[in-house]
Amino acid sequence: MQVQVSVIVAAYNEEHWLRRCLTSLKKQTLAALEVIIVDDGSTDGTATIRDQYCARWPHLFRVIHQRNQGQGPARNAGITAAHGRYLGFVDADDWVEPTMYATLVATAERSHAQIVVCDVRKIYAATHRTTSLLSLPDATDHVAIATYLKYGLNNAYSGNKLYARSCWQKYRYQRMVYEDLDILLDMLSCCERVAYVQQPFYNYYKHAGSTTLDYTNPRLFDIMTAYQDAIEHAKVTYQDAVTYCVAKRILINLATPGFADYLAEFIELIRQLRPIFEASPSIMSDPAIKKNL
Repeated sequence: MQVQVSVIVAAYNEEHWLRRCLTSLKKQTLAALEVIIVDDGSTDGTATIRDQYCARWPHLFRVIHQRNQGQGPARNAGITAAHGRYLGFVDADDWVEPTMYATLVATAERSHAQIVVCDVRKIYAATHRTTSLLSLPDATDHVAIATYLKYGLNNAYSGNKLYARSCWQKYRYQRMVYEDLDILLDMLSCCERVAYVQQPFYNYYKHAGSTTLDYTNPRLFDIMTAYQDAIEHAKVTYQDAVTYCVAKRILINLATPGFADYLAEFIELIRQLRPIFEASPSIMSDPAIKKNL
């Protein structure tokens, strides 16, 4: 059977969550699916779990072994090995709903979209709280890309999207935190068509071990690089939308208590980006976002 979707699961020491993730992929209603588990040098029980799934369902699961390099390079290894017409990504501590990929593929085929987006359900382990917000007000086969870049939720997540293979001809993830943010706004700005399915198919599990919740991690400085790259690489048509998105995100970061220790770095980043921000009509006409300046 020709593979329609290759789902890439990068895993590093995910023994507590990996089984749930892989089971959700085993339950997908799309038959023409392959799951590529990229074991990024795990030292815990991840290897035992991944081998169990590969042994029991060899037609569905396969594994790539590599020394620990980080999530970005692990995903890149999966991209290179993928056979599918479409690609998807699921973090090893997250999981997806059974009809996710069947629905996204049907939407992509109907709309001829390079990227199909769905909503995200966020589960906060510490407070047992769940949220599920709409990425855009209405489902559509033809998203207004500038609107999604400026106002859409979850626009820089990898997991809540299905990608045509052609999207990855010129893109690869960097070895950094916020590797999604670093390239996805740029990738979206280069699409001819994006579609949106208004369903929370992707479950994002936010727990104490989540990289971006560990505010003592010095690698969080990577967010500065990601913001600069996003603006620098955006297609000219959507330069204003991407710049507005970055400015909005910085404002949210400044209001996040965990980022308090990075205030000096954010101030320096705003100083560097100030000429670009001031040249953005969207920023200068939005009093709240303009507060950055």
